[in-house]
Amino acid sequence: MADDIDELLEEVENKFFKNKPRDNLQKSESDVTSLDSILFDIGEYESLNGEVFSEQMRNPRTQRKCFPVYLSGTQISKGCTTAGEIRACDKLHCTSCDFSVAVYGNMAWRDGTDYLFLRTNMPDFAKVSTNLKTAEQWQAYACQCCHQSTCELVDLNTLPTIQWICKGHSTKDTKHSSS
Repeated sequence: MADDIDELLEEVENKFFKNKPRDNLQKSESDVTSLDSILFDIGEYESLNGEVFSEQMRNPRTQRKCFPVYLSGTQISKGCTTAGEIRACDKLHCTSCDFSVAVYGNMAWRDGTDYLFLRTNMPDFAKVSTNLKTAEQWQAYACQCCHQSTCELVDLNTLPTIQWICKGHSTKDTKHSSS
């Protein structure tokens, strides 16, 4: 393992620090292919044989993630937040319970909704609807461990107890919004 790390570091030094000529690399074709595939997974890079790759070339339907991630009521369009447009993320995933976040439009959670209720009833709407109330322009969000209701724009960074992330939107999702 340590030898593999040393070899990888040496290749990186040769590639980026140019103080050692590339010709001194004594690596087999399989080593170069392995390194290329690792770097390819990270994102855009120039391979050891000079080809330039990017995430967009590998997967034309690249997943984009919201930054920052927002929740909102029904008045804000859903989709991926971009530099030019703020949207409510509709591709949320909980890193705590590893469950997709359900969104119920024009609804809010009743007082008394708790972890045990969510854990035993999500995502069955027939069961969770007993703890939902009608609320115009509100949205009720929930996974199997936590819930949130809002009628206004809320940055997830301001809700430290909720461990939700944007799972990613296809580039098609970022070009138009849905309500």
